Amino acid sequence: MTEIEIIEIGKMVVYNGMTIREIAEKLDIPRSKVHYTINNKLRQIDYDMYLAARKILESRYNGGRHEYKNI
Repeated sequence: MTEIEIIEIGKMVVYNGMTIREIAEKLDIPRSKVHYTINNKLRQIDYDMYLAARKILESRYNGGRHEYKNI
């Protein structure tokens, strides 16, 4: 996965409000790969976007029955 693709995944969360599941379905990749991309690759490439994406994902899942976790 290229840096541009990794940043695009971050943008899908931050700017479009997409969930992990929606991103995985749109890109036809496993949800675990989306988690890995955000938690590891995006964190290394664009830390500020990683923090923004993480905050959005945590706020979504902490209110429900799921909790967003690092993989």
